[in-house]
Amino acid sequence: MTKRPLTHARAAIPNKRVRLALWWMLYRVPIDVDAGSRRDWQIRCAAHIKWDMETFNDMTRVFPRHWQRMLDKRARRLAYAKDHGGECPSGWTPPAQGETIRNAPLFALAKRHRFGLAGVAFEQQEARELNYRAKHNLPL
Repeated sequence: MTKRPLTHARAAIPNKRVRLALWWMLYRVPIDVDAGSRRDWQIRCAAHIKWDMETFNDMTRVFPRHWQRMLDKRARRLAYAKDHGGECPSGWTPPAQGETIRNAPLFALAKRHRFGLAGVAFEQQEARELNYRAKHNLPL
C-alpha cells in the first residue's frame, strides 16, 4: 500500500521550535545575508534552539512551504530596506502582493467595507465625532 503524499490539508503542523527557528531566521539574521544558502547562520540558528544540523535540515525538508514563506518575507524586507535606505522596522514585514493587511483596526476596515456590526459601530462613532465637532465649532 502506498502512502498518499502530504497535501496542504494533511501537511505536518509546525511546533513551537519550528516556528522559533523560522522567526529567528527571519528577524535575527541580518537582512542583507542570503539565509537560504548561508550555512553559518543556519548553524547559529540551530545552536540557538539547541538542535543539531540534521534536525534543522529535516525542518527545512518537512516544512518546505513554511521555509519558502520565510525566504519570501526576507526578500520583501530586503526590498523595503533598499527602497527606503536602511533597515526595515523591527518586527514588521511589508505585505505580499495581494495580501490583506491583517493588523488594520476594526473601524478602518468597517469604513472601507461598511459591513456587519463593525460598520454600524463605526457609523455611530462617526456620528458622535461629527456632533462633537459641530458642537465645538471644529472643522469637519
